[in-house]
Amino acid sequence: MTVAKDQKFSASDPCPVDGGNPNSQRGKGERCYGFYSEDRRYANCTRTDHAGGLPQNAGSNTYSHYMVGRCNCGTNHTGSFTAPPLATHSNAQRPGTGKPSLGDPVAVYKYGTGDNTFVVMKFKPKDFRQSKTVDGKAVSPWSMNGVTTSLYHQQEVESASPDEMVWEVEGEKDADELRSRGLIATCNPMGAGKWREHYNETFTGRTVVVIPDYDKAGNDHAEDVAAGIAPIAASVKILRIPGLPKGGDVSDFLLNGGTIEQLSEMALKAPEWSPVADVMVGDEWPVLQSLPAATPPVPTLPPDLLPETLRPWIVDVAKRAPVPIEYVAMSALSGLGSVIGRQVGINPERFNDHTVVCNLWGAVVGGSGTKKSHAVSEGLRHVRRLETEAAEAYETDGAGREAEQVILKAETDNLNSQIKAALSGGDSGKVDGLQLELTALIQQREKADPPARRYQTQDATVEKLGELLKENPRGLLVYRDELAGLFISLEKPGREGDREFYLEGWNGTGSFSVDRIGRGHIRIPALTLTLCGSIQPGKLERYVNDAIGGGAGSDGLLQRVQLMVYPDANAFPKWEPATEPADDRAKNQAWEVYKRLSDIQIPNSNPDDPTKIPVVNFTAGAQELHTAWRKELEERLHTEIVDTPAFESHLAKYLSLAPSLALIYYLADLPAGEAIVAVPIEALKMALGVCDFLEAHARKIFAHELNPGLAPAYALSKKILSGAIRDGDSIRAIYIHGWKDLASTKEVFAAVEVLERHGWVRMEREDTGGRPSNSLSLHPELLKKKTNG
Repeated sequence: MTVAKDQKFSASDPCPVDGGNPNSQRGKGERCYGFYSEDRRYANCTRTDHAGGLPQNAGSNTYSHYMVGRCNCGTNHTGSFTAPPLATHSNAQRPGTGKPSLGDPVAVYKYGTGDNTFVVMKFKPKDFRQSKTVDGKAVSPWSMNGVTTSLYHQQEVESASPDEMVWEVEGEKDADELRSRGLIATCNPMGAGKWREHYNETFTGRTVVVIPDYDKAGNDHAEDVAAGIAPIAASVKILRIPGLPKGGDVSDFLLNGGTIEQLSEMALKAPEWSPVADVMVGDEWPVLQSLPAATPPVPTLPPDLLPETLRPWIVDVAKRAPVPIEYVAMSALSGLGSVIGRQVGINPERFNDHTVVCNLWGAVVGGSGTKKSHAVSEGLRHVRRLETEAAEAYETDGAGREAEQVILKAETDNLNSQIKAALSGGDSGKVDGLQLELTALIQQREKADPPARRYQTQDATVEKLGELLKENPRGLLVYRDELAGLFISLEKPGREGDREFYLEGWNGTGSFSVDRIGRGHIRIPALTLTLCGSIQPGKLERYVNDAIGGGAGSDGLLQRVQLMVYPDANAFPKWEPATEPADDRAKNQAWEVYKRLSDIQIPNSNPDDPTKIPVVNFTAGAQELHTAWRKELEERLHTEIVDTPAFESHLAKYLSLAPSLALIYYLADLPAGEAIVAVPIEALKMALGVCDFLEAHARKIFAHELNPGLAPAYALSKKILSGAIRDGDSIRAIYIHGWKDLASTKEVFAAVEVLERHGWVRMEREDTGGRPSNSLSLHPELLKKKTNG
């Protein structure tokens, strides 16, 4: 990678991540000696202690920090971002037009070498302009006269080793994202549809992967690029990344938890592209292409994103099972959150009284044989122990309580006799005094027989849950090995109130009233209910579709399961016999955390008033980071994912997830005996890292909504291969069967669109004089397979 002098950090222009003392030595671990990306959107820092969860870039040994939003290191660097000097003209008006300003310049992308140079400028609101440069300055007005356009960082491509893979993307932002991670990447100026023939020669003998944006323009552009370079390149593939939102790109994939390793693996598995002119078979059909993965690949949870006090125990349990770490971690965090319950909450906004408690619903998704039940059970081990010890203590104290009740009853009977005598004698003054004594005695009897402390239950009715929660205002965990059973029970006619009960219980800060014949009125002053368990993929799919469909299932119940993970098949470790005993020291260390947090002492709090929740705030640094993170998420909720309401609803729950996790992490790692003060930035960074991890899994879980054509495309491809769909079948003949994922015209057309892009089918329009109809023509190779099969 070639780095210009003005990109390198110096004493006068130090690394914005490190801050860099200009008097410190470079290369000695004291001052960063990295460099900016050309548009300054990334600062490539050499300091490991600022890297957080960022991977190290091969070659430069740097970590690429995103400067215009929240970086994956856990810090928002926006305040440190400075656009590169434009050295052009005033932007008060569009040069030479007298028209209003283009907006604020946010990036400048430099092209070309020598006398043939130009820049592409990006403005906010989004707009682009190109101009040739003279002596490093863009001319005014905008002009490309005399410029022969070139590829972005074309020299890097030309000077790279012939064995290196070249990534051709659809914009400078994407190219810089890949370049910052050590890859050779380029694009053409002016975006999709602007490929020029003279760009092709740059790829002579090269191995090229073309990555389109996820829209029609991107797909068409990728086909144009591949067709142009295929005759002279050694290899050309088009990589269509699964799981992207409409209009999404490779930057979205990487910034939402995707990795270079996953990208490279997908590229290796992608089919070789062949130009249409050379691959016609039969009546001008292209070669069949494999369909993209039905769901995007998801990351496994890095151990570094677990609380230090719980990490050794969770890692040991997962290793011995063996299961992915997240299988144990989600139930462990959900269980610990339920133990903390309403004992303490957090106000995410310093000047707002909205309180969030540590009430997190958790679920692991997996088929039979994935050991999901074992993993969840192990993650809840310490909650069960708290339940057992509380029950044993209550039973041990039973004799003492019973004896005290006998004494108090005798005193009550004695007072009743005195009251009767006073009433008979007409001594009203004495009656009033005895009544006060009786009232105090009744209250004393109630306190002398407290209910048993409960931490969890497994199969209780809403009515019984109401009673348990009234007696246990701190909160309660409901554990269901198979969550589908609970969800089914909440769908039964007449049980709508039960569903509302769970919805309210998730909030964790309110109250609730239950009225039932036979039980009368139960008022629950503090309703905090945690749900945790497992579910199979097929059953989950049904509830996801219900959430997408807009009916009763779209009330947000499923979206409230925030700690939900769905690992890929390759995330499950191969079983090996244990070679050492379980780590009892790690297990006992974790137990001490659960035990300590089961009885939190908050100064000036009133444990007898369950409606009052003691709260803490973020530290100043954490508050600044949280505000920047929330602003970015709020913008995404109202723009990027507004067309996917079920996924949007789930992601909106991250507004409480992040501060809840931060509070749990802070309390878990707080030394015993140390006062609870404020949640530090380190805990919030960890929480935001977990949120990024969980969003990647959520994109897999809600893939039917985010990529509505893929599931129908797979269903249609299976019906074609099985012979259930024949060449020439009409669209109506397909959806009339009511097959799963193909039961409507919308689903069938979505499937056809995907299969057409991959050469499987063509949709033919038939006009017979009446109402026109659409039918499918199948690829000749598919017809051969049927004939031979």
